[in-house]
Amino acid sequence: MKVSYNWLKEFVDVVASPEEVASRLALSGTNIASIENGAHGAVIDAEITSNRPDCLGMLGIAREVGAIYRLPVKINSPKPVESKTATASDAVKVKIETPDQCGRFTARVVCGVKIRPSP
Repeated sequence: MKVSYNWLKEFVDVVASPEEVASRLALSGTNIASIENGAHGAVIDAEITSNRPDCLGMLGIAREVGAIYRLPVKINSPKPVESKTATASDAVKVKIETPDQCGRFTARVVCGVKIRPSP
């Protein structure tokens, strides 16, 4: 998994260098393949084993780094604003055919998404 050091710092206020973070991750059991320096900063290439699915995302790696350095993890919970003109019930209709097997169903429609290459 490619871990952007700059993005990681949005979740954990770690002040150690990318090399130090990679070293500490390696000592805690995460295999580090390499550290690359690109146009957007350092990228740590971590090899996540099958017994650590909790580390398969930026938040999981941030939790791991937070535990290593004993730092709190900042979790950004998005709070999207509902459109006044378009609602989910206008865009999609849901019929629950077996309500005894589905006690609740929720949906959200996201509009205005632009598909672009990843940075």
